[in-house]
Amino acid sequence: MSKIKFTDENILELSQNIYIKNISNKSTTYTNEFKIHFIAEYNNGKTPRQIFNAAGLI
Repeated sequence: MSKIKFTDENILELSQNIYIKNISNKSTTYTNEFKIHFIAEYNNGKTPRQIFNAAGLI
């Protein structure tokens, strides 16, 4: 688990992302759609950073 805490501004911005199911200042829950997308992209050779970046999550 990350020790990064989200600011209110971060939460507002990230909550608009279609791949975010729920977000608080301490944790993020991703949609099942994103989880499936992530696995598919990872299996195609992309790194986690590339996948999160392309999804607008970094």
